[in-house]
Amino acid sequence: GITVGVSDGGHSGGGTLTDGTGRTKPEIVAPNAFTSYATPYVTGAAAMLIEAAGSDADAKDQLTLKAILLAAANKAPFADWDQTSTRPIDDIYGAGQLDVYEAYFIQDAGQQSAGSTLNERGWNLASLGSNSSHNYGISVPDGFGLRNLSALITWNREVSRTQQGGGPFASIVYTPSVADMSLELKVSGGSTIYTSDSAVDNLEHIWRDKANALGPGNYTLAVATDDAVEYAIAWRSELYQDYDLWKAAAFTTTPLADQDPDDDPDFDGIANLLEQAFGGNPETHDREVLPTMQ
Repeated sequence: GITVGVSDGGHSGGGTLTDGTGRTKPEIVAPNAFTSYATPYVTGAAAMLIEAAGSDADAKDQLTLKAILLAAANKAPFADWDQTSTRPIDDIYGAGQLDVYEAYFIQDAGQQSAGSTLNERGWNLASLGSNSSHNYGISVPDGFGLRNLSALITWNREVSRTQQGGGPFASIVYTPSVADMSLELKVSGGSTIYTSDSAVDNLEHIWRDKANALGPGNYTLAVATDDAVEYAIAWRSELYQDYDLWKAAAFTTTPLADQDPDDDPDFDGIANLLEQAFGGNPETHDREVLPTMQ
């Protein structure tokens, strides 16, 4: 299930006090004055995804739907949204505000298996054995950056039911348990950038906004568990290029003084900024990249 709050924060929140203490709630918010009215927004979004999934059973699995909806959630309305390595989502706004549009595009990007290099959006439903892990690759090409990376895993909590005593004094005891999973973003073959590792929640989340964008290079999302578990992972990101990123990759011999946007170091009449826009090489005379009239 998914716990829903309201976008103005006017709901109970923070850590749970029963049935496993300290779990962060709500997990997502929607724009309405009351949780009773906000919750149907999320229900409707899940129904839309189920319809869009068609005959794809994995795409409409309850774990997949939850991972997609939470990974798609929009944090932009909340300037004070935050997380810690042991609290994967905000204690007021959860993963953020419901974004049906983004959720659809995550689902539509399709299932991508562990061990593959990920597209900008996607999801996977997979299983792990005890004390095992899956790796997912992220590749950022030269001249580009990757911002607004939202990656999230979720899995089911297990609750056992036992009867104590008998007759009129019998009572039912529910005992929750949850696999201890983690989600780590690291430089491939190198250092850890961020780890989400809550001891009590059944989700982990990594968020890298524009200010914490990934530069060119290869990265790994590592999913690990201490117990056998089925989980879903979903992600979204934005590959982008600005002038500074392009400049760092485009110039090899040009002096720094000739690398400004208005400079034309190859004397082909195309300023560097236009070379970037048209996909030209600023160190090679290449007027053929200019648009032409037909």
